[in-house]
Amino acid sequence: MLKKLVRFGISGGIATAVHFSVAWMVFSFLTPRVDVANGIAFVVANVFSYVLHTLWSFSSSMSPQQFMRFMLVSLAGLLISTGLPTLLGAGRFWLSTGAVLVAVPACSFLLHNFWTYRR
Repeated sequence: MLKKLVRFGISGGIATAVHFSVAWMVFSFLTPRVDVANGIAFVVANVFSYVLHTLWSFSSSMSPQQFMRFMLVSLAGLLISTGLPTLLGAGRFWLSTGAVLVAVPACSFLLHNFWTYRR
């Protein structure tokens, strides 16, 4: 379990770097719209993340059903990222951002470990 958790963290860090890089390139070279740049980056980073987590973090094989589960977990993370700050109060930047930084990876790991990649 610890090996999976460490690999999950490393893979998540790499996927975050992919997201940032794609968003920056789209914003710099294609469109000045941040929402479009991040939307494209979200899709690219999630596909990259799926491949990396599947093959390395969880040592599994890829399938369409598993990909759909992965994307649902990613969307759940997006909902947590937007919903948790609303629940905690808009004026509490550090509290809500800290909660998101803890809750999203923890929930994602648990959902992936026990649902997306269950054996």
